[in-house]
Amino acid sequence: MVIKISGHSAKSFKEAAKQVLQYRDKLADKNELYVSWLCDEGIKQARGHLSNVDDKYDPPDFETEAPHAAMGSNGNVSAVLSLIGEQAAFVEFGAGIHYNPVPNSSTHPLGVELGFTIGSYGAHQGLHEEWTHKGETYQGTPAAMPLFHAKRAIEDNATSIARKAFRS
Repeated sequence: MVIKISGHSAKSFKEAAKQVLQYRDKLADKNELYVSWLCDEGIKQARGHLSNVDDKYDPPDFETEAPHAAMGSNGNVSAVLSLIGEQAAFVEFGAGIHYNPVPNSSTHPLGVELGFTIGSYGAHQGLHEEWTHKGETYQGTPAAMPLFHAKRAIEDNATSIARKAFRS
């Protein structure tokens, strides 16, 4: 942005200040749009991976705080993507050795680092080939990783989304 001040009059400085404030407001709007579009990209990717979850698992809801992108009191724009549900950890990190054959490991790239290894949560039932819970027999589920894939999609597309948002 280029602001030219013609002369040194109070009027020309006021006009320049007005242009700076208009630019600031426009930039804040574009930043909010950018974060919102990043959320949309992540949600699209996550929903695609949720569609493959075994129907014995209640597919968790993929939610965002409304609105997707919110302006904070300090002027920063932020967003939170959350996987909500009782079985969200099973869906994100996988459960049971039937689909994830090595106990205490993880097919999820962040599983070991975050402490979500096969058989280490859910009363350790996932160490068995199958188990019964509330009258249903389970063999587990592969790691669907909706949040991990959302993160990757956001990272991969951040630059192109920024170009689109800040050009609009």
